Amino acid sequence: VVAYTKSGEKRNVEITGSLADDSIIVLFNDLTQRLDAEAALRRSEQLFRTVFDNAPVGIMLNDKNALEIITVNKALCDMTGYKPEELIGRNPVDFIIESDKEKTLEMSDRIRHQNRLPVRFHLRGIRADGGLLSIEAFATGIFDADGNFLNGLCLIWDVTEREQMEDQIRQSEKMRAIGQLAGGMAHDFNNLLTSIIGNAEM
Repeated sequence: VVAYTKSGEKRNVEITGSLADDSIIVLFNDLTQRLDAEAALRRSEQLFRTVFDNAPVGIMLNDKNALEIITVNKALCDMTGYKPEELIGRNPVDFIIESDKEKTLEMSDRIRHQNRLPVRFHLRGIRADGGLLSIEAFATGIFDADGNFLNGLCLIWDVTEREQMEDQIRQSEKMRAIGQLAGGMAHDFNNLLTSIIGNAEM
C-alpha cells in the first residue's frame, strides 16, 4: 500500500498481520527503496535494449566464456544475412574464415583478462549467402563489482566496401605511377635516339 510520512513523503509499505492470543500484531515493511531500485533497473534495461536494437552498427553479446552468442541486434543480422536464431547459441568462430579463426579465439581470451580494456581487431567473416565480408570490431568485457567476467560485448562494422574502394585507389595510383615512369622512359629514349641520329648524320 501507499503510505505517507509525517512530512508528507510518499512511501511504499507492505503490511502483514497476525493473531497472538487476543491481540493483533501488525508489521509494516517499507519497500520504497527496493521498489525504486527495481524501477531504476527496469529503466536501465529498457534503455540498453533501445540502444542495442536501434544502433547503426552490429552488436553481439557473448556468454561468460565469450564463446557463445547470447543475443545480436538487427544491424548485425542485416550485415551478415543471418536470422537471430541462426546466430544465437553458436560460437562466433563459426562465422569467421578458417585463416582468421585462431585470431578470433585469441581476441576472446584477451577480453576475458584485460579488465574492461577494449580490443580492436580486423577479421573476415562469412555471410549467410557464402560471400565474404571484412569486419572491423571493438570488443570488451563486462565485469561485476568484484572483477569477475560476465559477458563479452562486441561492436562490429562492415568495412568491405571501404576496403574495396581503397584497393581501387591504390591500383589507380599504381597505374598512374607506372604511366609516369613509362612516359619518362620514353622521353629519355627519344632524347637518346635523337642524339644518336644527330651524331650519325655528322
